[in-house]
Formats: sequence, structure tokens, C-alpha cells
Amino acid sequence: MADAATEQRAPTPGRIVLYKLQSGHHRGEYRPAIIVKVWAEPGQEHPDVACQLQVFADGNGDPDTNDGLPNVFWQTSRSHGDYFGSWIWPDELGQGHPHHAASAEGAE
Repeated sequence: MADAATEQRAPTPGRIVLYKLQSGHHRGEYRPAIIVKVWAEPGQEHPDVACQLQVFADGNGDPDTNDGLPNVFWQTSRSHGDYFGSWIWPDELGQGHPHHAASAEGAE
């Protein structure tokens, strides 16, 4: 899934990533998140360190509509990966991935 450039990228506060929902009406889909803290010592830049995220859900906080999750919610100590509760870089969600907008619309 990841290319050499992605594998070398280190997470830093303020970066936008995609979080894979582990609950809610759309479990398994991705939502944008901002890295707010990286669990790394100063000078330690490793792409697989755990991060604190603020995740932006699709909805208005109503548990019966859209994602059924709060508008923005905190996820602690999340790792890079492609499993429930993990995050990926936006460019990892490429063409052909089931959650890529163009793929969902049938575009090539």
C-alpha cells in the first residue's frame, strides 16, 4: 500500500491523516483527522510512532444520523496502518481503494 516516500514520512502535529472508523454507522470508512500529539522523543522521527488524533466525523452529533458519532472526537495512541482505529496518509487512499471517491463513483 505505501510507497518509499510514504514509508519515510514522519507524523508531526498539525498534519492531516485519514482515520479508519472502528465504530459508528460507517465502521471501516475513513474520516479526516489532525495529528495533535506524536508520542516520540525529541529528534526521534519514525513513521510508526503512536499519535493523538482529533477526528472529524460526518454528521451533526446526532447518534441516529450519518456516522452516529460526535462531530469531532479524540483518539489516543493511534498507529499508522490499515485496520480499524488506525490512520493512513491521504495519498495512501489511492485509486482502486474501496473508499476512494472516484472508485465509489465508478470513475477510472
